[in-house]
Amino acid sequence: MVRKKTLVFLSVTLGLVSASTAVLAKVSAEEAARLGKDLNCMGGEMAANADNTIPAFSGKWLGTPPHVKYENHVGQHPVDP
Repeated sequence: MVRKKTLVFLSVTLGLVSASTAVLAKVSAEEAARLGKDLNCMGGEMAANADNTIPAFSGKWLGTPPHVKYENHVGQHPVDP
């Protein structure tokens, strides 16, 4: 009897989670049209913040972060920042 109740509980919980995730995943046509213009490919704003401590998104990798020491072709594994 306990197994049947547990199975029903898990089924209902999984159903609710699936339904709520599907609702959150919808994007309006206006938001989708903004991708690549003022929103990056993940939906984040491309503009820099007010005091420019976070630069504007350009889509280009700007090199190794300052705290990462890596030299090419010396046997090191590439660093994943």
